[in-house]
Amino acid sequence: MDPRIHRAQKLYWEIYGTGTTPRAGCLDELVEMAELHEGIARDRLDQGDGKGWIDWYAALTALGDAGRIEDARRLIAEGRRRVDAFLSSKAAIERELSEFESWLRTKAGTNEPAPPRPQSSIPTRT
Repeated sequence: MDPRIHRAQKLYWEIYGTGTTPRAGCLDELVEMAELHEGIARDRLDQGDGKGWIDWYAALTALGDAGRIEDARRLIAEGRRRVDAFLSSKAAIERELSEFESWLRTKAGTNEPAPPRPQSSIPTRT
């Protein structure tokens, strides 16, 4: 198994535990997790593996939770450019990216907790 996957999973459980809100004081871990998921996603998507979208969404979530809204928006924009390589899933991917845009807008506009993150961003422990 790719060691990045193992590390990202470990970070997820350290950051979120069994909840949906990151624990306080874990900014560095969130950023590391985002970078790991982005790298895995790029590798998979570049090979035509649609499973890479799961990691793309996980990177978006970690960036949003870390307050890296512009970085997350950059990934959404890039995702929109990449979606044409996955025509059979294009509508679903675009819908997910739109949900992330809405989530980020809400998150960026207030100091209040953001609404629940899109379900596609919650990984399953393996």
